[in-house]
Amino acid sequence: MEKYKILILINILIRIPLLFLTPISIFGDGLVTSIFHSYQLINFNFMFPDPPLFFLIEGLLTFIFSGRVLEFFWKVPAFLFFIGFLFLLPQVYRILKLNENEKLLLTALLIFPTSSLLYGSSIMIEMLVLFFAFAIFILIEKTEMMGKTNYFIMAILTSLMLYSKQTGLFILMGFFIYIFFKKIPIKNKFLFILSLTLGFVTYLGWSLKNYVLNIAPVATVKEAIFIPTISFFTSDLLTNIITSAKETYLRFWFIPLLGQVNFKGIFSVAYLGYYILFIILTLFLSFAIIFGIIKFGRRNFSYILLILPLCSFAVLWGFFVGVYGDIGRYSFTFHLFIYFYAVKFIENIKNIKIKRLIYVLIVLLVILFVMTAYATAFRMINKDSQIRQIANIIKNDNFTVIPDNSFARATLGYYSGKKIQEVIEIDKEIKIPKNMIFKSQDYQIFLKNETYYISES
Repeated sequence: MEKYKILILINILIRIPLLFLTPISIFGDGLVTSIFHSYQLINFNFMFPDPPLFFLIEGLLTFIFSGRVLEFFWKVPAFLFFIGFLFLLPQVYRILKLNENEKLLLTALLIFPTSSLLYGSSIMIEMLVLFFAFAIFILIEKTEMMGKTNYFIMAILTSLMLYSKQTGLFILMGFFIYIFFKKIPIKNKFLFILSLTLGFVTYLGWSLKNYVLNIAPVATVKEAIFIPTISFFTSDLLTNIITSAKETYLRFWFIPLLGQVNFKGIFSVAYLGYYILFIILTLFLSFAIIFGIIKFGRRNFSYILLILPLCSFAVLWGFFVGVYGDIGRYSFTFHLFIYFYAVKFIENIKNIKIKRLIYVLIVLLVILFVMTAYATAFRMINKDSQIRQIANIIKNDNFTVIPDNSFARATLGYYSGKKIQEVIEIDKEIKIPKNMIFKSQDYQIFLKNETYYISES
Protein backbone atom coordinates (compact mmCIF):
# COMPACT_ATOMS: atom_id res chain seq x y z
CA MET A 1 0.00 0.00 0.00
CA GLU A 2 1.28 3.48 -0.89
CA LYS A 3 2.37 5.63 2.05
CA TYR A 4 -0.16 8.36 1.34
CA LYS A 5 -2.97 5.75 1.43
CA ILE A 6 -1.77 4.61 4.86
CA LEU A 7 -1.87 8.28 5.90
CA ILE A 8 -5.49 8.53 4.72
CA LEU A 9 -6.40 5.37 6.68
CA ILE A 10 -4.85 6.85 9.86
CA ASN A 11 -6.78 10.08 9.24
CA ILE A 12 -10.11 8.26 8.89
CA LEU A 13 -9.43 6.37 12.13
CA ILE A 14 -8.83 9.74 13.83
CA ARG A 15 -12.00 11.22 12.30
CA ILE A 16 -14.40 8.44 13.29
CA PRO A 17 -14.22 9.18 17.08
CA LEU A 18 -14.67 12.88 16.26
CA LEU A 19 -17.82 12.02 14.34
CA PHE A 20 -19.31 10.64 17.59
CA LEU A 21 -17.61 13.11 19.91
CA THR A 22 -18.18 16.44 18.16
CA PRO A 23 -21.46 18.07 19.23
CA ILE A 24 -23.67 19.52 16.51
CA SER A 25 -23.11 22.92 18.11
CA ILE A 26 -19.37 22.87 17.35
CA PHE A 27 -19.92 25.95 15.15
CA GLY A 28 -22.70 28.37 16.09
CA ASP A 29 -23.94 29.32 12.64
CA GLY A 30 -23.99 25.69 11.54
CA LEU A 31 -26.41 24.87 14.35
CA VAL A 32 -28.52 28.00 13.88
CA THR A 33 -29.03 27.54 10.14
CA SER A 34 -29.22 23.75 10.01
CA ILE A 35 -31.86 23.19 12.67
CA PHE A 36 -33.97 26.17 11.69
CA HIS A 37 -33.87 25.60 7.90
CA SER A 38 -34.32 21.83 8.17
CA TYR A 39 -37.54 22.36 10.11
CA GLN A 40 -38.63 24.95 7.56
CA LEU A 41 -38.13 22.45 4.75
CA ILE A 42 -40.11 19.77 6.60
CA ASN A 43 -42.99 22.26 6.60
CA PHE A 44 -42.40 22.99 2.87
CA ASN A 45 -41.15 26.51 3.59
CA PHE A 46 -38.33 27.34 1.13
CA MET A 47 -38.19 31.04 1.94
CA PHE A 48 -34.71 31.48 3.39
CA PRO A 49 -31.53 32.97 1.89
CA ASP A 50 -29.16 30.01 2.22
CA PRO A 51 -28.77 27.56 -0.71
CA PRO A 52 -30.96 24.57 0.19
CA LEU A 53 -29.11 21.37 -0.81
CA PHE A 54 -27.47 20.66 2.55
CA PHE A 55 -30.66 21.52 4.42
CA LEU A 56 -32.69 19.24 2.14
CA ILE A 57 -30.37 16.41 3.16
CA GLU A 58 -30.65 17.38 6.84
CA GLY A 59 -34.43 17.75 6.54
CA LEU A 60 -34.70 14.26 5.04
CA LEU A 61 -32.65 12.85 7.92
CA THR A 62 -34.93 14.70 10.36
CA PHE A 63 -37.86 12.84 8.81
CA ILE A 64 -36.16 9.47 9.26
CA PHE A 65 -34.39 9.77 12.63
CA SER A 66 -35.02 11.41 15.99
CA GLY A 67 -33.34 12.15 19.32
CA ARG A 68 -29.59 11.71 19.77
CA VAL A 69 -29.54 9.37 16.76
CA LEU A 70 -30.64 12.31 14.59
CA GLU A 71 -27.77 14.44 15.95
CA PHE A 72 -25.32 11.77 14.83
CA PHE A 73 -26.82 11.36 11.37
CA TRP A 74 -26.90 15.12 10.87
CA LYS A 75 -23.09 14.97 10.96
CA VAL A 76 -22.80 11.99 8.59
CA PRO A 77 -23.26 13.83 5.22
CA ALA A 78 -20.17 16.02 5.75
CA PHE A 79 -18.14 12.93 6.67
CA LEU A 80 -19.34 10.97 3.61
CA PHE A 81 -18.61 13.83 1.20
CA PHE A 82 -15.09 14.00 2.66
CA ILE A 83 -14.69 10.26 1.94
CA GLY A 84 -15.97 10.91 -1.58
CA PHE A 85 -13.33 13.61 -2.03
CA LEU A 86 -10.62 11.14 -0.96
CA PHE A 87 -11.61 8.94 -3.91
CA LEU A 88 -11.01 11.94 -6.20
CA LEU A 89 -7.53 12.62 -4.78
CA PRO A 90 -5.56 10.12 -6.94
CA GLN A 91 -6.88 11.78 -10.09
CA VAL A 92 -6.05 15.22 -8.70
CA TYR A 93 -2.50 14.07 -7.93
CA ARG A 94 -2.06 12.77 -11.48
CA ILE A 95 -3.19 16.15 -12.83
CA LEU A 96 -0.73 17.97 -10.54
CA LYS A 97 2.04 15.50 -11.52
CA LEU A 98 3.22 14.92 -7.96
CA ASN A 99 5.93 12.47 -6.96
CA GLU A 100 5.49 10.10 -3.98
CA ASN A 101 7.00 12.48 -1.40
CA GLU A 102 4.89 15.38 -2.66
CA LYS A 103 1.72 13.27 -2.48
CA LEU A 104 2.57 12.32 1.11
CA LEU A 105 3.23 15.93 2.16
CA LEU A 106 0.18 17.38 0.41
CA THR A 107 -2.12 14.68 1.82
CA ALA A 108 -0.93 15.35 5.37
CA LEU A 109 -1.37 19.12 5.03
CA LEU A 110 -4.79 18.71 3.45
CA ILE A 111 -6.55 16.16 5.66
CA PHE A 112 -5.05 16.72 9.14
CA PRO A 113 -5.55 20.46 9.82
CA THR A 114 -8.01 21.17 12.63
CA SER A 115 -10.46 22.85 10.27
CA SER A 116 -10.51 19.82 7.96
CA LEU A 117 -11.08 17.42 10.87
CA LEU A 118 -13.89 19.45 12.42
CA TYR A 119 -15.66 20.41 9.18
CA GLY A 120 -15.90 16.72 8.39
CA SER A 121 -17.40 15.77 11.75
CA SER A 122 -19.99 18.52 12.26
CA ILE A 123 -22.97 19.98 10.43
CA MET A 124 -20.88 22.20 8.17
CA ILE A 125 -21.26 22.48 4.39
CA GLU A 126 -17.63 22.83 3.30
CA MET A 127 -17.18 19.14 2.49
CA LEU A 128 -20.06 19.17 -0.01
CA VAL A 129 -18.59 22.15 -1.85
CA LEU A 130 -15.12 20.55 -1.73
CA PHE A 131 -16.38 17.37 -3.43
CA PHE A 132 -18.36 19.11 -6.20
CA ALA A 133 -15.60 21.67 -6.93
CA PHE A 134 -12.90 19.04 -7.42
CA ALA A 135 -15.19 16.78 -9.44
CA ILE A 136 -15.63 19.76 -11.82
CA PHE A 137 -11.87 20.43 -11.78
CA ILE A 138 -11.13 16.82 -12.79
CA LEU A 139 -13.63 16.99 -15.67
CA ILE A 140 -12.03 20.20 -16.95
CA GLU A 141 -8.61 18.56 -16.88
CA LYS A 142 -9.91 15.54 -18.87
CA THR A 143 -10.41 17.67 -21.97
CA GLU A 144 -9.48 14.98 -24.47
CA MET A 145 -11.85 12.42 -22.93
CA MET A 146 -14.85 14.74 -22.69
CA GLY A 147 -18.06 13.69 -24.44
CA LYS A 148 -21.56 15.13 -24.43
CA THR A 149 -22.51 13.15 -21.31
CA ASN A 150 -19.55 14.54 -19.34
CA TYR A 151 -20.41 18.12 -20.28
CA PHE A 152 -23.94 17.49 -19.02
CA ILE A 153 -22.53 15.98 -15.79
CA MET A 154 -20.40 19.11 -15.34
CA ALA A 155 -23.52 21.28 -15.60
CA ILE A 156 -25.24 19.16 -12.93
CA LEU A 157 -22.18 19.30 -10.61
CA THR A 158 -22.01 23.08 -11.06
CA SER A 159 -25.67 23.39 -10.11
CA LEU A 160 -25.18 21.18 -7.03
CA MET A 161 -22.14 23.20 -5.96
CA LEU A 162 -24.09 26.47 -6.22
CA TYR A 163 -27.05 25.00 -4.35
CA SER A 164 -24.69 23.93 -1.53
CA LYS A 165 -23.21 27.26 -0.43
CA GLN A 166 -23.01 30.92 -1.50
CA THR A 167 -19.23 30.70 -1.86
CA GLY A 168 -19.92 28.41 -4.83
CA LEU A 169 -20.42 31.60 -6.87
CA PHE A 170 -16.80 32.63 -6.23
CA ILE A 171 -15.60 29.12 -7.10
CA LEU A 172 -17.62 29.29 -10.33
CA MET A 173 -16.00 32.64 -11.12
CA GLY A 174 -12.59 30.98 -10.63
CA PHE A 175 -13.51 28.16 -13.03
CA PHE A 176 -14.55 30.68 -15.71
CA ILE A 177 -11.18 32.49 -15.39
CA TYR A 178 -9.29 29.18 -15.28
CA ILE A 179 -10.92 27.89 -18.49
CA PHE A 180 -10.50 31.22 -20.28
CA PHE A 181 -6.70 31.20 -19.79
CA LYS A 182 -6.23 27.43 -20.07
CA LYS A 183 -4.48 26.24 -23.24
CA ILE A 184 -7.16 23.99 -24.73
CA PRO A 185 -8.97 23.94 -28.10
CA ILE A 186 -11.49 26.77 -28.58
CA LYS A 187 -14.30 24.22 -29.05
CA ASN A 188 -13.62 22.66 -25.62
CA LYS A 189 -13.28 26.10 -24.07
CA PHE A 190 -16.71 27.05 -25.40
CA LEU A 191 -18.33 23.77 -24.25
CA PHE A 192 -16.83 24.06 -20.76
CA ILE A 193 -18.09 27.62 -20.38
CA LEU A 194 -21.49 26.56 -21.75
CA SER A 195 -21.70 23.73 -19.18
CA LEU A 196 -20.81 26.01 -16.28
CA THR A 197 -23.28 28.61 -17.53
CA LEU A 198 -26.04 26.00 -17.78
CA GLY A 199 -25.35 24.99 -14.17
CA PHE A 200 -25.55 28.66 -13.15
CA VAL A 201 -28.84 29.15 -15.03
CA THR A 202 -30.45 26.37 -12.96
CA TYR A 203 -29.44 28.35 -9.85
CA LEU A 204 -30.88 31.63 -11.14
CA GLY A 205 -34.43 30.84 -10.04
CA TRP A 206 -33.34 30.41 -6.43
CA SER A 207 -31.08 33.47 -6.41
CA LEU A 208 -33.74 35.67 -8.07
CA LYS A 209 -36.35 34.58 -5.55
CA ASN A 210 -34.14 35.06 -2.51
CA TYR A 211 -31.79 37.92 -3.38
CA VAL A 212 -33.35 40.00 -6.16
CA LEU A 213 -37.02 39.73 -5.17
CA ASN A 214 -35.82 39.71 -1.55
CA ILE A 215 -38.52 37.28 -0.40
CA ALA A 216 -36.16 36.14 2.35
CA PRO A 217 -34.60 39.13 4.14
CA VAL A 218 -30.81 39.29 3.76
CA ALA A 219 -28.27 41.90 4.81
CA THR A 220 -27.48 44.35 2.05
CA VAL A 221 -24.01 44.45 0.52
CA LYS A 222 -23.63 47.96 1.89
CA GLU A 223 -24.29 46.84 5.45
CA ALA A 224 -22.32 43.60 5.17
CA ILE A 225 -19.20 44.72 3.28
CA PHE A 226 -18.91 48.38 2.32
CA ILE A 227 -19.62 49.97 5.70
CA PRO A 228 -17.22 47.69 7.67
CA THR A 229 -14.55 48.16 4.97
CA ILE A 230 -14.84 51.96 5.07
CA SER A 231 -14.71 51.96 8.89
CA PHE A 232 -11.48 49.93 8.65
CA PHE A 233 -9.71 52.91 7.00
CA THR A 234 -9.96 55.32 9.94
CA SER A 235 -7.41 57.24 11.99
CA ASP A 236 -6.66 53.93 13.77
CA LEU A 237 -5.65 52.30 10.47
CA LEU A 238 -2.34 50.90 11.76
CA THR A 239 -4.05 49.37 14.81
CA ASN A 240 -6.78 47.92 12.58
CA ILE A 241 -4.19 46.38 10.26
CA ILE A 242 -2.24 44.78 13.13
CA THR A 243 -5.42 43.47 14.80
CA SER A 244 -6.89 42.12 11.55
CA ALA A 245 -3.60 40.52 10.50
CA LYS A 246 -3.24 38.75 13.86
CA GLU A 247 -6.86 37.60 14.11
CA THR A 248 -7.03 36.52 10.46
CA TYR A 249 -3.84 34.50 10.87
CA LEU A 250 -5.00 32.76 14.07
CA ARG A 251 -8.44 31.95 12.68
CA PHE A 252 -7.09 30.70 9.37
CA TRP A 253 -4.84 28.19 11.12
CA PHE A 254 -7.48 27.45 13.78
CA ILE A 255 -5.09 28.26 16.62
CA PRO A 256 -6.99 28.51 19.94
CA LEU A 257 -6.83 32.01 21.36
CA LEU A 258 -5.15 32.39 24.73
CA GLY A 259 -8.32 34.04 26.05
CA GLN A 260 -10.36 30.90 25.31
CA VAL A 261 -8.63 28.83 27.99
CA ASN A 262 -8.34 29.34 31.72
CA PHE A 263 -5.42 27.16 32.79
CA LYS A 264 -3.49 27.83 35.97
CA GLY A 265 -0.04 26.91 37.29
CA ILE A 266 1.95 24.38 35.29
CA PHE A 267 -0.96 23.88 32.88
CA SER A 268 -0.84 27.54 31.82
CA VAL A 269 2.92 27.23 31.18
CA ALA A 270 2.39 24.04 29.14
CA TYR A 271 -0.38 25.70 27.12
CA LEU A 272 1.77 28.76 26.45
CA GLY A 273 4.49 26.46 25.09
CA TYR A 274 1.93 24.69 22.90
CA TYR A 275 0.61 28.05 21.67
CA ILE A 276 4.08 29.42 20.81
CA LEU A 277 5.07 26.17 19.04
CA PHE A 278 1.84 26.28 17.01
CA ILE A 279 2.60 29.87 15.95
CA ILE A 280 6.19 29.00 14.94
CA LEU A 281 5.20 25.93 12.90
CA THR A 282 2.33 27.64 11.09
CA LEU A 283 4.54 30.68 10.40
CA PHE A 284 7.05 28.33 8.78
CA LEU A 285 4.31 26.77 6.65
CA SER A 286 2.94 30.21 5.74
CA PHE A 287 6.36 31.32 4.49
CA ALA A 288 6.72 28.04 2.56
CA ILE A 289 3.41 28.83 0.81
CA ILE A 290 4.52 32.39 -0.01
CA PHE A 291 7.98 31.36 -1.28
CA GLY A 292 6.40 28.47 -3.19
CA ILE A 293 4.05 30.87 -4.99
CA ILE A 294 6.98 33.18 -5.80
CA LYS A 295 9.11 30.33 -7.14
CA PHE A 296 6.48 28.13 -8.84
CA GLY A 297 3.59 30.54 -9.33
CA ARG A 298 4.56 31.47 -12.89
CA ARG A 299 4.79 27.81 -13.94
CA ASN A 300 1.42 27.03 -12.32
CA PHE A 301 -0.23 30.42 -12.81
CA SER A 302 -3.58 28.90 -13.83
CA TYR A 303 -4.08 27.49 -10.31
CA ILE A 304 -3.62 30.96 -8.83
CA LEU A 305 -6.30 32.27 -11.21
CA LEU A 306 -8.58 29.39 -10.19
CA ILE A 307 -8.44 30.16 -6.47
CA LEU A 308 -8.20 33.96 -6.76
CA PRO A 309 -11.93 34.92 -6.51
CA LEU A 310 -12.65 32.70 -3.48
CA CYS A 311 -9.43 33.61 -1.65
CA SER A 312 -9.95 37.33 -2.38
CA PHE A 313 -13.41 37.14 -0.87
CA ALA A 314 -12.08 35.26 2.18
CA VAL A 315 -9.40 37.92 2.76
CA LEU A 316 -11.92 40.75 2.29
CA TRP A 317 -14.41 39.13 4.65
CA GLY A 318 -11.82 38.29 7.30
CA PHE A 319 -9.31 41.11 7.05
CA PHE A 320 -11.49 44.15 6.31
CA VAL A 321 -15.00 43.18 7.38
CA GLY A 322 -13.70 41.51 10.53
CA VAL A 323 -15.51 38.16 10.40
CA TYR A 324 -12.31 36.37 11.39
CA GLY A 325 -13.92 33.06 12.30
CA ASP A 326 -14.89 32.48 8.66
CA ILE A 327 -11.54 33.26 7.01
CA GLY A 328 -10.43 29.62 7.05
CA ARG A 329 -13.62 27.93 5.93
CA TYR A 330 -14.45 30.40 3.15
CA SER A 331 -11.17 29.54 1.45
CA PHE A 332 -11.17 25.89 2.59
CA THR A 333 -12.25 24.41 -0.76
CA PHE A 334 -8.97 25.37 -2.42
CA HIS A 335 -6.58 24.78 0.49
CA LEU A 336 -5.23 21.90 -1.61
CA PHE A 337 -3.80 24.40 -4.12
CA ILE A 338 -2.51 26.67 -1.34
CA TYR A 339 -0.59 23.77 0.21
CA PHE A 340 0.50 22.64 -3.26
CA TYR A 341 2.93 25.57 -3.48
CA ALA A 342 4.35 24.87 -0.02
CA VAL A 343 4.92 21.22 -0.97
CA LYS A 344 6.69 22.20 -4.20
CA PHE A 345 8.93 24.60 -2.28
CA ILE A 346 9.82 22.02 0.41
CA GLU A 347 10.54 19.22 -2.08
CA ASN A 348 12.90 21.43 -4.08
CA ILE A 349 15.17 22.05 -1.10
CA LYS A 350 18.49 20.40 -1.98
CA ASN A 351 19.91 19.93 1.51
CA ILE A 352 18.74 16.48 2.71
CA LYS A 353 19.24 17.27 6.42
CA ILE A 354 17.13 20.43 6.21
CA LYS A 355 14.44 18.57 4.29
CA ARG A 356 14.32 15.81 6.93
CA LEU A 357 14.06 18.44 9.66
CA ILE A 358 11.08 19.96 7.79
CA TYR A 359 9.41 16.53 7.65
CA VAL A 360 9.78 16.28 11.42
CA LEU A 361 8.29 19.77 11.85
CA ILE A 362 5.30 18.87 9.68
CA VAL A 363 4.70 15.68 11.70
CA LEU A 364 4.80 17.85 14.84
CA LEU A 365 2.35 20.32 13.26
CA VAL A 366 -0.02 17.46 12.34
CA ILE A 367 0.05 16.30 15.99
CA LEU A 368 -0.86 19.83 17.12
CA PHE A 369 -3.69 19.97 14.56
CA VAL A 370 -5.19 16.71 15.87
CA MET A 371 -4.76 17.76 19.52
CA THR A 372 -6.53 21.05 18.79
CA ALA A 373 -9.43 19.31 17.01
CA TYR A 374 -10.04 16.98 19.93
CA ALA A 375 -9.56 19.76 22.52
CA THR A 376 -12.09 21.94 20.64
CA ALA A 377 -14.61 19.09 20.51
CA PHE A 378 -14.25 18.39 24.25
CA ARG A 379 -14.57 22.11 25.06
CA MET A 380 -17.76 22.36 22.99
CA ILE A 381 -19.30 19.31 24.67
CA ASN A 382 -19.41 21.51 27.77
CA LYS A 383 -21.35 24.17 25.89
CA ASP A 384 -23.62 21.53 24.39
CA SER A 385 -24.45 20.36 27.91
CA GLN A 386 -25.40 23.93 28.82
CA ILE A 387 -27.76 24.02 25.84
CA ARG A 388 -29.40 20.78 26.96
CA GLN A 389 -29.80 22.19 30.45
CA ILE A 390 -31.51 25.24 28.98
CA ALA A 391 -33.66 22.94 26.84
CA ASN A 392 -34.83 20.99 29.92
CA ILE A 393 -35.82 24.22 31.63
CA ILE A 394 -37.75 25.23 28.51
CA LYS A 395 -39.52 21.86 28.41
CA ASN A 396 -40.54 22.25 32.06
CA ASP A 397 -42.08 25.67 31.27
CA ASN A 398 -39.70 27.38 33.65
CA PHE A 399 -38.68 30.53 31.82
CA THR A 400 -36.55 32.19 34.48
CA VAL A 401 -33.23 31.19 32.92
CA ILE A 402 -31.19 33.71 30.92
CA PRO A 403 -28.79 31.79 28.66
CA ASP A 404 -25.44 33.38 27.96
CA ASN A 405 -24.89 31.98 24.45
CA SER A 406 -26.53 32.47 21.08
CA PHE A 407 -26.80 28.73 20.37
CA ALA A 408 -30.02 28.66 22.43
CA ARG A 409 -31.79 30.54 19.66
CA ALA A 410 -31.53 27.56 17.34
CA THR A 411 -32.25 24.86 19.87
CA LEU A 412 -35.68 26.06 20.95
CA GLY A 413 -37.77 24.26 18.36
CA TYR A 414 -35.47 21.27 18.25
CA TYR A 415 -35.32 20.53 21.98
CA SER A 416 -38.75 21.77 23.06
CA GLY A 417 -40.91 20.26 20.32
CA LYS A 418 -42.84 23.52 19.97
CA LYS A 419 -43.28 25.64 16.84
CA ILE A 420 -40.88 28.47 16.17
CA GLN A 421 -41.56 31.67 14.28
CA GLU A 422 -39.22 34.53 13.49
CA VAL A 423 -40.56 38.08 13.37
CA ILE A 424 -38.68 41.28 12.54
CA GLU A 425 -40.99 43.51 14.56
CA ILE A 426 -43.31 42.47 17.35
CA ASP A 427 -46.93 42.85 16.32
CA LYS A 428 -48.94 45.04 18.68
CA GLU A 429 -51.43 42.22 19.11
CA ILE A 430 -48.68 39.86 20.27
CA LYS A 431 -48.11 41.12 23.77
CA ILE A 432 -44.90 39.89 25.33
CA PRO A 433 -45.94 37.64 28.22
CA LYS A 434 -44.39 37.93 31.63
CA ASN A 435 -42.71 34.56 31.25
CA MET A 436 -40.17 35.89 28.75
CA ILE A 437 -37.53 33.24 28.17
CA PHE A 438 -34.65 35.60 27.58
CA LYS A 439 -33.59 38.87 26.08
CA SER A 440 -30.15 39.75 24.74
CA GLN A 441 -28.68 42.75 22.93
CA ASP A 442 -29.62 41.23 19.57
CA TYR A 443 -32.94 39.42 20.04
CA GLN A 444 -35.59 38.28 22.46
CA ILE A 445 -37.57 35.07 22.68
CA PHE A 446 -40.97 34.49 24.19
CA LEU A 447 -43.74 31.91 24.08
CA LYS A 448 -47.36 32.46 23.04
CA ASN A 449 -49.93 29.81 22.17
CA GLU A 450 -47.39 27.01 21.97
CA THR A 451 -45.25 28.99 19.51
CA TYR A 452 -41.87 30.54 20.21
CA TYR A 453 -41.40 34.01 18.74
CA ILE A 454 -37.93 35.32 17.99
CA SER A 455 -37.67 39.03 17.36
CA GLU A 456 -34.99 41.64 17.14
CA SER A 457 -34.53 43.52 20.39
